[in-house]
This record gives sequence, structure tokens and C-alpha cells, in this order.
Amino acid sequence: MKYIIGLILIFFTLFYYLAHAKECTIQDYTKEKPAPNFNCPSPMEEELIPNSDSPIKLSVPLLQGKVAPWDGILLDPAKVIKLGLTITALRRLRWLDTIDSQIRTKVNLRLIEDNYKTNLKLVIIQRDDNQLKLQQSQKNLVESQKWYKYWAFGVIVGMGVTSTVTTIVIITR
Repeated sequence: MKYIIGLILIFFTLFYYLAHAKECTIQDYTKEKPAPNFNCPSPMEEELIPNSDSPIKLSVPLLQGKVAPWDGILLDPAKVIKLGLTITALRRLRWLDTIDSQIRTKVNLRLIEDNYKTNLKLVIIQRDDNQLKLQQSQKNLVESQKWYKYWAFGVIVGMGVTSTVTTIVIITR
């Protein structure tokens, strides 16, 4: 009875796993959470699709010095597992590099934006200061002009001197 219950649990677990097994879909490497499935191909990664018409068998007996029956690479199971783990690790590194690049880009954009804001504040402060200096210098100019330095005073004095000289010249003749 225990064996039957154990088998039922194993089958239930197996069917549950198969029912909830996710198919490889397009992975999104631009988001930090949720992490992509590294067992599936990453974006823009070429998929190697085996040729089902190939006469390749599961195992090939080869003797040293003999020619292989087809072109390609022969790997032992340990190498295949190592290659699979390497590909998975490279996918993870690519994802981490993409996330890191996005963070660096955001930080650089924020730095540029902050620099422009700071420069704009500096230019506004300089403009306001220059306007105050201009207003103060105009005010000082108006205050420093004496009554005898006005152009009208010069015209009046000039006309007075001219008329006086003309009168004297006319009388003395």
C-alpha cells in the first residue's frame, strides 16, 4: 500500500511539474525583476536547431585513427554539461551587464541634467547680479550729474556768451 501511495505521489509530482513547466519564451533582459530564465535563449541569440534528418546516432564507436562518419564535433557528456553551464553563465552575465549598463546610463543622464540645472542657476544668478549692477550704475550716473553738466546748461551758456560777444562787438563799432 505504501508503494502505491508513493507511486501516486511521484506521478502527481511529475504531472504537476510537467503541467507547470514553462516553455522558453522571449526573455526580457531589460528588467531587473523578475530575472529571466537563463535556460532559454537570450534576446538576439541564435538558436541551434538540430537537423532531424541527420543519420547521427546517440553513440558512435570510434577507434583511434579512424575517420568519423560525419563532420562535426564529438563531445563526451561531461563536456556537454560544462558547455551548457557555460552558456547559462554567459546568459546571466549578459543580463547583469545589461542591467548595469541601464543603471550607468540613468546615472550619467542624471549627472548631465544636474550639471545643466546648476549651470542654468549660475547663469540666472549672474544675470540678476549684472542687472543690479547696471541699475546701480545708472542710478549713480543720474545722481553724479551736476546741474551745470547738463547739455541744456551748455546750450544756454553758449547762447548767452554768443549774444554778449555779439552785443559788445556791435556797440564798439
